[in-house]
Amino acid sequence: MDIVRLNGTQEFSVVGKICDRCNRRAYNDSDFGEFHEFVRIRINVGYGAKAFRDGDLMECDLCEKCAKALLGPYLRTIATFESRCQAIAAQTQLADGEASSGKIIWSLLDDLSASNSGESEPQ
Repeated sequence: MDIVRLNGTQEFSVVGKICDRCNRRAYNDSDFGEFHEFVRIRINVGYGAKAFRDGDLMECDLCEKCAKALLGPYLRTIATFESRCQAIAAQTQLADGEASSGKIIWSLLDDLSASNSGESEPQ
């Protein structure tokens, strides 16, 4: 569920989220990581549905912990972060053979790998 703030007479902005399972709150300004890791599931119920009412639009917001607990056993990885970066790098090859944003992405991945493994790159 979104936590919204009225910006003007007609404008709202999402400033936080509430997990529909555990009621955990995460705010965009202070809980940056948690806020962006929420999962929203939206279901447009089709005709002849047995479990829900026909035509209803339903949604659920889950924090990362609850999403893993409820959905983890049923989720499968269809593309790793690294394979997605490779695809982006391949699509952004310049005519001279140098990658633009792909090169930046791989540099960031190298830095991330080094920081996660405890290594540090020379400055």
